[in-house]
Amino acid sequence: MAYVQISSGFLAYKPVELIEYELRAILEELGDIGASKVSRIDLFADFASADSMEAWDRDAWVTRATAVHQYAEGSTFTGWTVGAGGVLMARLYHKLLECQKTGKDYLLGLWREAGWDDLTPVWRLEFEFRREALSQLKLDGLSSVLGNLDGLWDYATTDWLTLRCPNRQDQTRSRWEIHPLWMLLASVDWNTPGGSLSRSFKPTRGPSMAWIGSRALSLMASTASLNRHRNFEHAGIELMNVAADALSRRQEQKGLSPKGGFSEMVDDCNRKFNTALNDFEADPDPVLPNLQNPYYRAKQGFPNRGV
Repeated sequence: MAYVQISSGFLAYKPVELIEYELRAILEELGDIGASKVSRIDLFADFASADSMEAWDRDAWVTRATAVHQYAEGSTFTGWTVGAGGVLMARLYHKLLECQKTGKDYLLGLWREAGWDDLTPVWRLEFEFRREALSQLKLDGLSSVLGNLDGLWDYATTDWLTLRCPNRQDQTRSRWEIHPLWMLLASVDWNTPGGSLSRSFKPTRGPSMAWIGSRALSLMASTASLNRHRNFEHAGIELMNVAADALSRRQEQKGLSPKGGFSEMVDDCNRKFNTALNDFEADPDPVLPNLQNPYYRAKQGFPNRGV
């Protein structure tokens, strides 16, 4: 019946349960309303630290998301974002600098009450959960979300995103040690009864392999028709050659190597489909069933050499 966005300033001084109660009383004057549902929640922790938040490289972030960006204003580093545009997004940013720019002075008093010295930079680690992410974690109504703040924070800081200390002797980034700062932030206690949370289905949002297969088959049939034959494997190789030609043209236009040009296209799909970590493992061996079998190749009229 109604979509209501509650400002952070209001939430700083009044419990969300009381705000929801007052809003419900107003809306009930207009008609019947159902249970409250949460379309988005921003869960954050402010902390004072003189440490540099740009002291690590991009690959120190080990995450289920793809997009990792860092920001600066002039010579001042202002923060990081991870997973921008996705159903779950993280921000680590210079909150004191933002307050000075936007005039959000009410936060300064709250920080002083917590022991802030008015000098040390204050940073904010924030996770933005959208409705799709909450649904995947089996949370929907306001009460279920508020009862699982610890679970949300734990999922975000231990499963979805971690900050690591790079170890160049170990190529498996998930084995790198957790950064001491991240250990402190991940230990924040929200004093809620809910336990650990896990997704109820995969977070990817790309097409199925069956869908891709049917389109690929249509392209192969079209290729065979244009080249006047009915050989499935020949059509596959011809289609790959056509794709390679298109990649070469893309390379020339953008000044990229063939591998770099294809990697750029894959990265675009990663952002659309939410399918990759920050980087990939070593390139997998190509899977070409039957075509690597000399007998099968001879039967189909292919020369006996690697494809």
